[in-house]
Amino acid sequence: MAVDYEIVDNTLRINCLNWVVAPSIEDSAAAMGVVINRLLEAKNVLRVVLVERREIEYGFEETRMLQEIAEVYKGVLSSEDFTRMENFGCSQHAPKRFSEFRFLVSEVLRKDPIGAYVKIGLMIRSAEKESRASGDDCFKTYVERILLPIKSMLERTQMIKRVKDKIKLFKFGDRSLYRMLFHPLTRPTFMLTRFILTVPKEAILLDKYKVGTTDVEVYKVPGKVKYLYYILPEEFKLTQDMYDLIERARQYLAAHKPTEAELADPRRVRELFFNISRDLIKDLARTSKLYLSEEEVEKLANILVRYTVGFGVLELLLADDKVQDVYVNSPIGYSPIYIFHSDFEECETNLIPTKDEGESWATRFRLYSGRPLDEANPVLDTEIIVPGGRARVAAITRTLSPEGLAFAFRRHREKAWTFPLFIKVKMFNPLYAGLMSFIADGGRAVLIAGGRGAGKTSLLSALMLEIMRKFRILVQQDSVTGDCEILVSRNGKIERTTVGELVDNLLLKYGYKRESGREVLDKNPENIKVFTVDKNGKVRLALVSKFIRHKVSKNVFEVETRTGKKIRVTEDHSLFSLGKDGKLQPISAKDIKVGSYLVTPRILPVESEKVEKLNVLESLEKLKDVYVLGPAIRKFLIAHEQLVKEIAKELGYTVYKRDKYPKSAFSCWLHNSILPCEVLKRMLAQ
Repeated sequence: MAVDYEIVDNTLRINCLNWVVAPSIEDSAAAMGVVINRLLEAKNVLRVVLVERREIEYGFEETRMLQEIAEVYKGVLSSEDFTRMENFGCSQHAPKRFSEFRFLVSEVLRKDPIGAYVKIGLMIRSAEKESRASGDDCFKTYVERILLPIKSMLERTQMIKRVKDKIKLFKFGDRSLYRMLFHPLTRPTFMLTRFILTVPKEAILLDKYKVGTTDVEVYKVPGKVKYLYYILPEEFKLTQDMYDLIERARQYLAAHKPTEAELADPRRVRELFFNISRDLIKDLARTSKLYLSEEEVEKLANILVRYTVGFGVLELLLADDKVQDVYVNSPIGYSPIYIFHSDFEECETNLIPTKDEGESWATRFRLYSGRPLDEANPVLDTEIIVPGGRARVAAITRTLSPEGLAFAFRRHREKAWTFPLFIKVKMFNPLYAGLMSFIADGGRAVLIAGGRGAGKTSLLSALMLEIMRKFRILVQQDSVTGDCEILVSRNGKIERTTVGELVDNLLLKYGYKRESGREVLDKNPENIKVFTVDKNGKVRLALVSKFIRHKVSKNVFEVETRTGKKIRVTEDHSLFSLGKDGKLQPISAKDIKVGSYLVTPRILPVESEKVEKLNVLESLEKLKDVYVLGPAIRKFLIAHEQLVKEIAKELGYTVYKRDKYPKSAFSCWLHNSILPCEVLKRMLAQ
């Protein structure tokens, strides 16, 4: 059987798509024989991967066991001692023994080495028994020159050493011992992370719960300090047809090249790919004559997005509220992901990311943060937001990490820490909580210090909640935030965005030049206009001449108006106020006080279609707890009394008089000449 294979980075990858046997070394003798044949041809192989609908990977130790069997097989074939007929004993028995030995080596040794070892042992005992019975040295020659040497060669291999004490349990055709030796890593072809699907036999289950559709189990493994955090996502519960759909859809998506502007906004590109994936899966299912419900289509689209433009298994881990930290150590691909669990502390997962996935994460962190990560800048701090959670990211690379990339993720809580929660988890006692609350209430200065992961941010957020709401909080940061919302006109269309998003996307798309520490785009390629005030005090749209982004080391002030409008500006940034003469005049943010007058536009001159009239009846479904009133309503109720009562009863109104109600709903409507909009809408529909 011709077998396609390739060697990439010391990994032997064998194509198993057209195999009629299971692509599993531990389950199939034929598969083991094929792999050993390929190992005879390949050199310097550290791992073996069988590629079908899934990729089944065998690690270094398992590959080494197979290589030792291949070396035994090669040594037997190349040695003249195993081909000389005189070594098989007398001419009477030599032909039969040679035939049996050739079958044992050519057919059994590569496919079932444990079986070959057991068979050789049986042959030795049989020969010795016949030798004692006949007193013939013919059997002695055969045993000493053929059987004992090959048995000795097999006993030196790790495979036989590991199962020697269990060899009595072996039965020909039963591959239970191989399943004890080989524990491959499995992943679908559309994923980069490898999963350890088998749980250690002696592991003790401590906890089990679900995170969405993902099964989570926590085990205690004897002999290990860390617990095992085992997850089984919905990706491993799909049918074979669904795997085929995802793989075909992934190939189509690979041809789609998002623009730089799309890549700058992860949420936008995720939404774009989800819509494309959903439509693509529907089309592929239709052409394959495969029926999928809308729920199944959404599930497959989410999986596809997670492993194309998403962060793969990181999203599964960060979706778990009990996971606080995630660690990906270097060198990536040789050790599992570790987490810090709120109940079981540090745990080892059944996930092993590949080097390619680590590089993919690093590239996205560079892109989303706009910062470098290389040997000259070996540290990158940023933040990621994924469905189910968000996290702060710390990435390091060479010069700081000799083995290459490594990552640490600190998951943010969806619900803020409070003093009662800290007391519940025994971070501090009620006395400390009362003291800190007293200090915050008294307006005393507090310094919160500690190493990374000590809980500074969590304690600070809880302490801020102890400040009474009647006080305003002034936020100070080292740089200007770009989260201020703004209305702009882009190519004649009004858009709502933020200053940061607008400027970042333009600088990324069209480039910039550095001037005195500032990043400047001195053109307006998209004809962007913003609202400004002219000399006459009128608000109008004007073209932007430059887009500038720069870092500052100044205080940032948050200004809030009486109506709740907020803006964050640096201390020397000017807003507008009224002077003594009633005219507009600039005022610095640091000079604004409570009660200062600030000028804001009441109406923005936005060109839009004039609304001459509005048909309220067309929007009745949007009106809740709203009634129609008028003299004509009373006549309408009298004319359609029975129909109104039937509809009102269906909607939950009391239409008949009860003892504890002085009037029914219908009587109330009739008396006041009113009718709920939802009742009227139902009547109009009939």
